[in-house]
Amino acid sequence: MKNYLLLLCLLLPISVFATETDIQTTSVIPTVESPMLISTQKMSPRQALQSGEWIISTLNGKVVVSPGTLTFEKKRFYVKICNNMSGNYRVLGSTLASGGTISTMMYCEWDGMALEQAMSFSRSKIMVGSDTLTIRTIKGDVIVWKKK
Repeated sequence: MKNYLLLLCLLLPISVFATETDIQTTSVIPTVESPMLISTQKMSPRQALQSGEWIISTLNGKVVVSPGTLTFEKKRFYVKICNNMSGNYRVLGSTLASGGTISTMMYCEWDGMALEQAMSFSRSKIMVGSDTLTIRTIKGDVIVWKKK
């Protein structure tokens, strides 16, 4: 029983799929009394997504050198890779659903085309933290974004 509890205690923090209450961000708030007071606040996945601009890092484990960005606003997302894309989105637990996506249709000579083809957010699973966003698409592609 002790081994089971120890194993559970070790594995529980590894469960990284976000729910509405388990994302924490830490910020440093200097004050006169304590110049390095640390404040921890919880954010929903939607709030974490909307907390800034995301820069593409990897696609299926390979570093992406194209300058891609992803931004979430209240109900819309915006992607700039080779083409510009935008659409509606919603977050349900650890699922990212999108719809009404529109895009420009320019040819891209670098790896931007493969990235854009992987950008189907419909029923994707997300893991979002304070500085990393991982999206696993329904097609199985894994896209990692870093906070700008």
